[in-house]
Amino acid sequence: MNMIRLAKVRIILLFLPLHMMVSAQELRVESPDKNIVVRIENSDRISWSAFYKGRTIVDESDLGFEFRGEESMTGNFLITDHAFKTINEKWTPVVRSKHSEIIDNYNELHLILREKSGPLRKMELFFRAYDDGIAFQYRLFRGSVIGNREITRELTTFAIPGDPKAWVVEYGGYNSSNEAEFFEHPLSYISEKTIAGMPLLMEYDNSCWIAITEAKITNYAAFYLGTDGKTNRLVTKLVPLPGEPETGVKVRFDDEVTTPWRVVMIGDSQGTLIESEIIQNLNDPCALSDVSWIKPGLCAWDHWWSGEVKMEMPVIKQYIDLASSMGWPYMLVDWQWYGKFNTPEADITKWAPQINIPEIVDYAAAKNVKIILWLYSSDVNRNCALRRLFHYTANGV
Repeated sequence: MNMIRLAKVRIILLFLPLHMMVSAQELRVESPDKNIVVRIENSDRISWSAFYKGRTIVDESDLGFEFRGEESMTGNFLITDHAFKTINEKWTPVVRSKHSEIIDNYNELHLILREKSGPLRKMELFFRAYDDGIAFQYRLFRGSVIGNREITRELTTFAIPGDPKAWVVEYGGYNSSNEAEFFEHPLSYISEKTIAGMPLLMEYDNSCWIAITEAKITNYAAFYLGTDGKTNRLVTKLVPLPGEPETGVKVRFDDEVTTPWRVVMIGDSQGTLIESEIIQNLNDPCALSDVSWIKPGLCAWDHWWSGEVKMEMPVIKQYIDLASSMGWPYMLVDWQWYGKFNTPEADITKWAPQINIPEIVDYAAAKNVKIILWLYSSDVNRNCALRRLFHYTANGV
């Protein structure tokens, strides 16, 4: 979520103190309130586990990657450096959805790893412990040969103890609208065939709830969960690149790449997870200097209430009237307003013959309502159509 950071930041960078390093091969980072502990073990393979108020919430789980044309990166690492950082700040979000002011307080462990033999590839790991969850991400670097490195699997796993209740949403594939219902199952319901969307919510008991999700997705494949045949051993399923099979390439990069944050939200109740701001804290601050034009608000939406879209002027005006009478600032004009969609013939710069967008906008303005237009992603991308659309709108069409 876009945001503006406003407060002072307290940062401490130092070698890990003795109480943070259990042995040469095991390191830990705690949440500020010390209720959450993340343990990282580096031996023949590198792994992680997590604990909440003394109980295990994630058993020893794998880290690493598989590549096309390279050996896997799963272990055999030397920790060449490590640092501990504490952040405690307050900031004001652009869109105040939960809190008008957000506290960002965590402890972070930064590990720099290099293989002991072979190509001596480098990898970095960042682990953060908040009072309401944990997060970790990887950083990978370019290879010795010029050209793309290709990730075929991210080997991040989540070994969940017991068989907690889970709320699972399945889309049946990687290309979906992400619009489906979450159903309650025992976690053991999830199989090798499952492609479970985010967040995956679990109830360990009445005093421990967790949700697995992600944050800060930039130039990387989206993240789903399934198993590798071992019950309750959740594995990462990345979305294949277009044209690639499920076993194929998920991410290509020719320089360094930083993965999204893998997030485990943790709380005593469902309400604690709802109140959490960990996802916003993990995303980047707002990059815009002027955010005065961002005005969230309720909207009228015929498809939402009626279950269908009647792309007709009287119906659209009826919903504009509804928004006006309710004091809502927006009316959403949904699919088919530019006729065919998700086809090569689709043209987002022209409205369908039975409607008139300028008339709709003028009618709404007279009612103190603004219009939101729905667009299909492929129609926006095709032939750089978005540039043409904004050229027209900037010139007053």
